[in-house]
Amino acid sequence: MGLLALAATLPAHAQDAPARSLAVTATFDSTLSYLHTSPDGGSALSDVVLDLRPGVQVTSRSGRVRGSLNYSLDAIQHSDRAQSQGSALQNYLNAAFTAEAVPNWAFVDAAASITQQNLSAYGQQSYNGLDQNANRTEVASVSLSPYLRGSFGGLVSYEARLNGSVNNTSNSSLGDSTGSGGSLTLGSATRGYLGWSLAATRQRTGYRVGRSTTSDQVLASLIGRPDPELTLTVRGGQESNNVLDLDRRTYGNWGAQAVWTPTVRTTVDLGTDHRYYGDSHHVLVEHRFARSSFRFSSSRDVANPATNGAGSNQVITFYQLLDLRYLSSVPDPVQRDQVVRDQLRAAGIDPTQIALIGAGAVNSASTVINRQDLGWTYTGLRTTFSVLAFATTSSVIDTLATGVGNGDGNYRQRGYSVTVTQRLTPTTTATVSGSDLRTLSTDTLPGSDLRSATLNFTQQISRRVNGSLAARYTVQSGAANPYHEQSISASLGVRF
Repeated sequence: MGLLALAATLPAHAQDAPARSLAVTATFDSTLSYLHTSPDGGSALSDVVLDLRPGVQVTSRSGRVRGSLNYSLDAIQHSDRAQSQGSALQNYLNAAFTAEAVPNWAFVDAAASITQQNLSAYGQQSYNGLDQNANRTEVASVSLSPYLRGSFGGLVSYEARLNGSVNNTSNSSLGDSTGSGGSLTLGSATRGYLGWSLAATRQRTGYRVGRSTTSDQVLASLIGRPDPELTLTVRGGQESNNVLDLDRRTYGNWGAQAVWTPTVRTTVDLGTDHRYYGDSHHVLVEHRFARSSFRFSSSRDVANPATNGAGSNQVITFYQLLDLRYLSSVPDPVQRDQVVRDQLRAAGIDPTQIALIGAGAVNSASTVINRQDLGWTYTGLRTTFSVLAFATTSSVIDTLATGVGNGDGNYRQRGYSVTVTQRLTPTTTATVSGSDLRTLSTDTLPGSDLRSATLNFTQQISRRVNGSLAARYTVQSGAANPYHEQSISASLGVRF
């Protein structure tokens, strides 16, 4: 649906609007869709789908507990002509809270999510969230991290943290994992021209299908600030783990980072490190003009279930994609959640709908992800235009793990989306978008190409009620169940 095209239309005062410290909102959405699917080489199938979605949103902006929770339950009923699908229940959850157990000293971070993800990048891909194909599964992730933060005499700051996580994949053991560990960080408590930090971490990751690995790392950093707008860091240390070998091996680490923020609208963050699997890097270049914004990011790192969940790409829904867009401009997570949902509601976009720009698959072994994202958005008086593109390469580095589908874990994907949004009236919006998601072939696995075009009209009926009408055409070519699909849908949403 191209939600980034709508992001730039956010009024400046929306980020500063006062909000209640605790807010609970009940929601109810209903969608009636007609789908006509033509599998290549098979019989066409027509399906009428009723989707009823009750939900609740909870936000806390002050006090000892701050954060947000958004949950919805999809009750999906297919028509008799789709007997293979029948009825289904799908859960969607996105929650993150920080509790201040002891003022200014003891804290607890908690997060949970339930999403729909692909088991394999080479299985059937789907743009329609109503399609329960064999390659899609429900993934639940929970993480908890208590920590202490303070300083010794105002000279040395410290943070001692524990973490634990659980990821569960419905109807499959692929992606099921647990993570646990801890870290201790010491550093200079005052911000000056020269600073330092010393960090020691341990992380254990266990896969139900696969094996368990343990990593330890000690890293010392020297931080220089020759200018208020520029921060330079050099670091070095050692890490030991049993990821590449059954026995633990020790590796040398070294790296550097430069962060330049010449204005509040510009960020340049460049970093590289030498790790046990080779060289890692991260690049972020972001700038906001008067009527447009540009963002480029690139990273190469290990996908960690403790922080990334079960999937190799957690940017998989429209909500998560827009949340990433506002990460730097709206740092408060509760406030950012409200901004993101207001934008999605205005565009008639389902927050849980999978965004092709963030495809991927679940992980069952230690995997290195190399990903690049490019986004540009222009905003006119009534028209917005956006272009998004991504490229990702996934490589399983734990070759000792058995029975985890390592062939599926090594893949390359490319994708883009183009969106034009026109505000017809103060309460009516029309959106035209097109997207392409391509999984490249390997020596043993054939690739696929998923293309889609969508036309959507959204009407704000009242302050609490909005409706939308959408038409979509989707084509998947390649060996993974190729098909053509046409659909029209009407939706009505209510906030109580």
